[in-house]
Amino acid sequence: MNKKGISILEVILLILILGLCGFIVYDKGFSNNNTVSNNSIISSKNNIESLEVDDALVISLLKKINRRMDCGTEFSYLRDEKVTAKSFSSEEIYNMALANLFDELGYSAFTDQTLEDEISDIIGHNYDFLHNTYTTCPPWQYNSIEKSYNVLNLEENPCGCTTGPHHTITKIMRAEKENRKINIYQRVIFVDPLTGYGYNDLAKKKQITDLVYENNMGVNVINENLASNIMKGTLYKIVFEESNNRYIFSYSEPIS
Repeated sequence: MNKKGISILEVILLILILGLCGFIVYDKGFSNNNTVSNNSIISSKNNIESLEVDDALVISLLKKINRRMDCGTEFSYLRDEKVTAKSFSSEEIYNMALANLFDELGYSAFTDQTLEDEISDIIGHNYDFLHNTYTTCPPWQYNSIEKSYNVLNLEENPCGCTTGPHHTITKIMRAEKENRKINIYQRVIFVDPLTGYGYNDLAKKKQITDLVYENNMGVNVINENLASNIMKGTLYKIVFEESNNRYIFSYSEPIS
């Protein structure tokens, strides 16, 4: 074989070797990626970890802010604009904290320091809370001298919360851990308690006219188990941020 033929053969061999090396590298990387889902790969790249919507952490964080003790039906963190910790009134914060304390203490008295610790667990230390007697069911009275909250006699101060068949509908769509934050995405349909009509806003100006209803004990109510209904609700992002080895409410806002 002449020198020209040898040179051509060497070039062909070199191309084959380079191609084989490239295939091995690609195959190795592809095989490794196949051990994780596409979502996991994207999450890893963006430092975001997906959480199950029924994860205990997700449920417990929402539980901090989605309850109240004054028989109200709306959620204080779901408004038509961005909500931060400073957006809450002292009465709203008291309702959230009292609902959490009631799980632990029942009808027992508690100190203002106990209440402040619970508030801190919800929204952190930087909230200027006003201690006072607020309307709740059952009712507690604040004693500024003893710095304590004492439940009033239930026989002398009876109360009870009544709810109708229509209520605001919420559903967690997804949740994720992003660095030191937990992001929860929730669909919301604001429902008029009298008419049962559904809306995209708390002000109830943007009615959703094509919702599917079902009969519930003789009353037509929005079918909240129907995915097509839920997807017509407004999507909210609720963010909790890590602080002192716990997650506290940071903000919530409608995003679509």
